[in-house]
Amino acid sequence: MSVQHLIAVAVIGPGSGRLGANLAAAVALIGLVLGGLTLARSRHAG
Repeated sequence: MSVQHLIAVAVIGPGSGRLGANLAAAVALIGLVLGGLTLARSRHAG
């Protein structure tokens, strides 16, 4: 499990509804951006 996933699980409690879904989407987007930047950086380095 990634740190972002752990944060999402901790913050999004049961029954939080739309706010929880939006927050999960935002955390996932941040994770994708960070992962993409890391991948691009590693490709340029090697």
